[in-house]
Amino acid sequence: MQLNSGVYIISYKNKNYVGSSVNLKKRLKDHFFCLKKNIHSNKRLQNIYNKHGKEVFSTAIVAYCPPEYCIKLEQWFLDNTKNLLNHLKFAYSAKGRVTKKSTKLKISKKLKGKIVSDETKNLLSLSKVGKPHYVSDETKRKMSESGKQKVFSKTHRENLRLAALNRSNKLSEKVKGENNPSSKLNWNIVKEIRNSDLAVKDLAIKYNVAKMTIYKIKNNKIWKEV
Repeated sequence: MQLNSGVYIISYKNKNYVGSSVNLKKRLKDHFFCLKKNIHSNKRLQNIYNKHGKEVFSTAIVAYCPPEYCIKLEQWFLDNTKNLLNHLKFAYSAKGRVTKKSTKLKISKKLKGKIVSDETKNLLSLSKVGKPHYVSDETKRKMSESGKQKVFSKTHRENLRLAALNRSNKLSEKVKGENNPSSKLNWNIVKEIRNSDLAVKDLAIKYNVAKMTIYKIKNNKIWKEV
């Protein structure tokens, strides 16, 4: 069986970056993905890439080994390879490492606004096909019981009702009267209708609205603010 774990080297001229991985192909792709997005953690590699591009690098898998020996073998190459581009001279595993908030923020800013191609979207979609999120019966039962146990006090229910009413009133104010984009009338026309001696039918024809609208305006049932 062909191993896919071991040690690799990324080289630029006579300078070398040593690394190891349990999935060599994916790790090398990740390196150049980060370099392309300008978010690579190794500033030396990033600076070379920014200045000269991907073509100046060469990659080589220098040793295959079982996953549990990757770190030890990587350390051997770090100790015996000259002109290292590595910031650290000691091999270690990034597994379990916590990324600082400042680093996460920098990565987020770099990726913000990036357009994902249709091909990439399709690949992401296909990668999720056949992998539904599974919730066990026990988890469903606990979620159901948790919801049943929530009893809101009378005061809490009243606060929720008032909050919903307040949101509804604010929304209503935004679309009231001439602020409503579908309205055919405005404040000045409503004033004319209220002060007019024409019949409801004639006013409806004149302003191209329903007779009931004219009736309600005349009786101050709508457009009350005027």
